[in-house]
Amino acid sequence: MADNDQSLYNLRYNQVSQNLEGFGGGSPQWTLVTLKNVDPSQVPTSRLINTTAPLMGGGNLSADRTLSMPAATGLANGYLLATDWSTFNSKQPAGSYITNLTGDVAASGPGSASATLATVNSNVGSFTSANITVDAKGRITAAANGSSAGKLLQYASFVDDVDFATTSATFVATNTTITITPTSLASKIFIVATGIGYLDNVATAAAFFTLVRNSTNLGNTAGFAKIASGASGFLENSISMSYLDSPATTSPTTYTVYIRNSDGATDVEWNPNSIVLQSVITVFELAG
Repeated sequence: MADNDQSLYNLRYNQVSQNLEGFGGGSPQWTLVTLKNVDPSQVPTSRLINTTAPLMGGGNLSADRTLSMPAATGLANGYLLATDWSTFNSKQPAGSYITNLTGDVAASGPGSASATLATVNSNVGSFTSANITVDAKGRITAAANGSSAGKLLQYASFVDDVDFATTSATFVATNTTITITPTSLASKIFIVATGIGYLDNVATAAAFFTLVRNSTNLGNTAGFAKIASGASGFLENSISMSYLDSPATTSPTTYTVYIRNSDGATDVEWNPNSIVLQSVITVFELAG
């Protein structure tokens, strides 16, 4: 309506001030119209705000009502927390997954679970030189102590390149010698000695070679090897001796090549200078 409309009780809505205005008569002047609240007792309190769990806070309109909802728990419905949403959003996609293991290996999920191996052999423990039984799956189904006899426990070796000569008719020690300390009283010691023997120019003489443990001759009076010329001129032969000894000790034990002649005068040698060769003595400790 126009500003100069002086009709009494005219109303207008001022879009600029966003207020309701009335024209009061007289000079053209529009004034703010203020509405008085109705009697609060006249509010229709019979109207209700109904809520269903987990939404709470409903009731009639006789008072202010605040609607609320608790966070969901394992026992009650509610709103989804952000952390729970992240958990659900990151969950494993639907599919066919192993949740249990059975048979030779047993385990139960979900998540990390300890696996249990099926018992196929109740005889558990440590075994010496074990005898074992293995099935088609590679499992040890039986185990027991076995015999360790003959098992190599240790060895030692010595190389000698020094010429040794004697004219003795009784056995004397050469430089070919080795010491070993057995680990058990039951151990066996296997001795192997190789070298070159020399007999001088006497047709009727002979040279003898033997192995000696400490001071005990392991052979007889002729030893383990012999060379004899049977004619004029010297004789050189390869000598190889071996012996399985039972020293019955755990103390250091020395094995040595000994030589002698048959007449107490003829020269016999071990590793003669005329041949550039070496002698070797090796000892092996074997489980008894």
